[in-house]
Amino acid sequence: MANNAQLFRRGVVFRDNEPVRFKVDHVEYIALSGVECGHIPLGREDRLLTVVPTEPSKPWSESAIRDWLHNLEQRDDVSHTEFRACLLFCGSSIGSINLGLGLTSFLRNNRIDFIVIDLVARPSFPSRSPRRGFSTISIPGGPYVWKEGRLHLVYKIYEDKHGAFLQGLQPSTQKKRYRPLYIGSDVPLTFSIAVPTRYPTPTGGGSSASALANKRILVKDIFKMDGLKISACNKAYLGLAREARYTAPTIQCLIDAGAVIVGKARLSSMISREEPNELLDFQPPMNPRADGRQSPAGSSSGSAAGIAAYDWLDFAIGSDSTGSTRRPAMANGVYSLRITTHVLPPEGMMPCFGLFDTPSVLTRDLESLSEFVRLWCGRELDQEHRRPTSIFVPQDFAIEIRPQAEVFTHFTRALAAYHNLEIRTDSLVELWAASPPPESCGEGLRDFLKGAARDSFFYDFYHTTDKFRNEYWRKYRCQPAVNQITGWRWDEAEKISIKQRDDAVRRLDVYKDWLREQVLTDTNPLVILPVADAEPKYRDDHPKTNRPMQEAWDQLWLAPILGAPELTVPIGQVPYHSRISKTKEYLPVVASILGKPRTDLSLIGTAVEGLRYASLPTHVLAGKQIWEPGR
Repeated sequence: MANNAQLFRRGVVFRDNEPVRFKVDHVEYIALSGVECGHIPLGREDRLLTVVPTEPSKPWSESAIRDWLHNLEQRDDVSHTEFRACLLFCGSSIGSINLGLGLTSFLRNNRIDFIVIDLVARPSFPSRSPRRGFSTISIPGGPYVWKEGRLHLVYKIYEDKHGAFLQGLQPSTQKKRYRPLYIGSDVPLTFSIAVPTRYPTPTGGGSSASALANKRILVKDIFKMDGLKISACNKAYLGLAREARYTAPTIQCLIDAGAVIVGKARLSSMISREEPNELLDFQPPMNPRADGRQSPAGSSSGSAAGIAAYDWLDFAIGSDSTGSTRRPAMANGVYSLRITTHVLPPEGMMPCFGLFDTPSVLTRDLESLSEFVRLWCGRELDQEHRRPTSIFVPQDFAIEIRPQAEVFTHFTRALAAYHNLEIRTDSLVELWAASPPPESCGEGLRDFLKGAARDSFFYDFYHTTDKFRNEYWRKYRCQPAVNQITGWRWDEAEKISIKQRDDAVRRLDVYKDWLREQVLTDTNPLVILPVADAEPKYRDDHPKTNRPMQEAWDQLWLAPILGAPELTVPIGQVPYHSRISKTKEYLPVVASILGKPRTDLSLIGTAVEGLRYASLPTHVLAGKQIWEPGR
């Protein structure tokens, strides 16, 4: 092995195989469980190498391998020159691989060692050639360590300095089960995450990998993953949790498409609201934006903070009920999509409010989101891109902060101008008063909906945890410890009868039907909303003793009531003077775009068009600011 690639052990032990942790040019890697796969003529010396999947009937050409090596060097943060100094051309199907003379000459001229590994149905006598072996299993592409007669897949190590992860994961080849992977860090109270190669390896014959192949995904810790427990960031809940025996279908379909789940994300405890100063068990993640001491919001706080902080993460999965993803997307300045309700299966997802619950996805790159959602949701969504037929900006939620309002108006006008549409700016309250549904019996919108959010949401939120609370009482003869807002919601829910709950749901249904019949009547309407005021919200702000009740007329309730998708898009940033850094910092500004159910893909395409027309980026950076200074 080269002098600058020194293997060393760090005292991390697992039940099956001990991982090997090592450095190459001061970059840390970890090699996990090794596999014996046949005859690989590499001797007994430790080596770094790269496996190159190869289709025997369509082997690599010189130009293809040259382009692949160049792209690997430029685009993959895991690959290193030391790994590319030795290539294993491994069969992706049974047959004999023959490398062309031009390819072998290119490899020799560039001092790249190479070995051909044919895929065979059963073991055979080893070839006498030092450059040919065989394997009885198909070996995935990527960087490896050859150690003690085994191939160990290599992962790069990154520190979770912002505390977005609850745990890293050790992928397992046995029954697709997962195990926690705890890797120490030089930073106190911080652990590291192992990530695979980002650049998928084609097989040489022109076949392309899935758009999700090797994409690194962080998953909110409310989804079942085979072999792991759900914590919901509550120690009492974790204490009673059992290892999942399957992976939630919503997550499994991503894995089947080639994505790699690298960890589970922190969240607001029990899928409730939780500001950093209200924590009870688990420390909330650090929002990387602005002065680094802003609230990450919740409940999908870890998912949003991870995407905002780390350019080595591609996507994060959250959930949204009444703003659980849209608020963190704004606070952390990332793109998010609340998926149309009930498009993805609820099995294996811990419920919060079943009527509204839906998975969500967060990312830094809007254009890559379209293919992700297309693969994730399949034919459940409308596949055709539909141009908007109207744009509605309800005045009930008008922004009062002038710089934010100017940014919001600029984007909205650009979107309308691109599609040659007028912006409708009516008030929902006034529209209701002018044309109320008969079920309202003359009551105004807010009077009719008063208390409907509390009676429906709190009741269901409380009773989804009946089994947990009862089991906890039987075992410990006391109630489980929860944070203040969860406890308050539970206390309020005990006062709500099933009759009150059902009446609240009836009123929500009346509101939904009225919105569809009186407001969103055309073919493909868009509603553009602010998520909240863009103003400083520090981690150490004292929690409000009388937290305002979220009512059903809140803008964050529109999409859930309609069962509609909502895309949250960073559109700018506004300055403020930080009391932490004592300097000018910048907060993200977002617009949230709501469409009819199943128009998720059209929302993404429409947002891309609007951003480009407004001369705004379709991606955000990781770190303090969403864009380069001066944008």
